[in-house]
Amino acid sequence: MPSDSTAPPWDELVPSVLAGLALFLFGLRHLGQSLQEVAGERMKRSIAAATDNRLLGLLVGLVATTLLDSSSATIIIVISLVRAGQISFPQALGVILGSNIGTTVSSQIYAFDAMKYYAPALLLAGFLLHVLGRGERWKGYGGVALSLGLVFFSLNFIGDTMKPLGDYRPLRDWLVGQSSASGVVVGAAITAIIQSSSATVGIAVKMAKEGIMPLGAGIAIMLGAEVGTCADVMVASIGRERAALRTGMFQLLLNVITVALGLPLIGLLGRLVEATSGDVGRQIANAHILFNTAGALLFLPFTPWIARLLERLIPDRPRREAPGGAAALRLSDT
Repeated sequence: MPSDSTAPPWDELVPSVLAGLALFLFGLRHLGQSLQEVAGERMKRSIAAATDNRLLGLLVGLVATTLLDSSSATIIIVISLVRAGQISFPQALGVILGSNIGTTVSSQIYAFDAMKYYAPALLLAGFLLHVLGRGERWKGYGGVALSLGLVFFSLNFIGDTMKPLGDYRPLRDWLVGQSSASGVVVGAAITAIIQSSSATVGIAVKMAKEGIMPLGAGIAIMLGAEVGTCADVMVASIGRERAALRTGMFQLLLNVITVALGLPLIGLLGRLVEATSGDVGRQIANAHILFNTAGALLFLPFTPWIARLLERLIPDRPRREAPGGAAALRLSDT
C-alpha cells in the first residue's frame, strides 16, 4: 500500500480525469438535448397550463428539471413562454424556484453505488434502440438511455481514476484546511468554466465516496456550484429581451442570497446530513437537496413582490414609431 506522502502518478491521472470529464460533459449535453427532443413540447404545454398557483408552478419546475436534467433548459422554456405571453413573469418565478430543487435529483442519482452496474446496461440498450428503433420517438428514447449510460460510466471512470488521491495526505490536508468561502469560490469557478453544476456536484460526491473529499469541503463546493450555474443563463440573457434579463437576474439573486445565508450554516448543515447517512457522498447529495429546497421555500411567498421589483429595475423598452408613422415594435434585443 502506498505511503500517505507518496505523490500519485500525475502524468497518468490528470489526462485520464480530463478525458473522463470530457465524456461526462458530452453525455450531459446530449442527455439534455435528447430529453428536450422527447419531452420538450409536452413539457412546455405542461408549464404553461400549471402556473396559476405558485406552489403548483414550483412542482412543475421541479418535475420539468428532473425530466430534462437541466435547470437551464427549464428556464429557457420559461423565457420562451413569457415572451409568447402564455405566462406572466411573476408566474415564471415559481417554476424557476422549482427548477432549483430539480437540479438536486441528479446528485442523488450520482450518490448511488449501484450506478456503476446500470451504466453498461443503459449504454447497450440505448445503442440498440437508437440504431434499431422504429420511428423517431424510439430513437429518441435510445438517445436518452445512451447519454445517461455515458454519464454514469464516465463519472465512475473519474472516481476510479482518482482513487490514488485518497492516499495522498497533502491533498487531504489541503481540502480539510480550506475555508468555507474559498470552497464556494472554487465551486463557482469550476461550474462557470465547465458550465454544469451537475458535473461539479457529481464529481464532489464521487470524490467524497472515494474518501478524498471531506464533508465540509464538499458542501462548500456544492454551494459554489449554485452560484456558478447562473453564469450560462446570465451570459445568454445579455443583449436579449427584458424578460430573459429579468429571469437571469432572478436566478442570480436567488442563488447568491441563499448561498450568502447558507455559508455561515455549513457546520449546522453538515451535522444535519451526517444523521442521514454514513456515506459522505450521500451526505453531500442530501445537503444539496436540503439546501435548495429550503432556499426555494424561503423565496416562494415573496415572488409577487420580487417580480414587481425586477420589473421596475429592468423595465420593458419603450415602443418606437416606425418610419412613415406606422406603429411598430423595434426591439434591438430580439
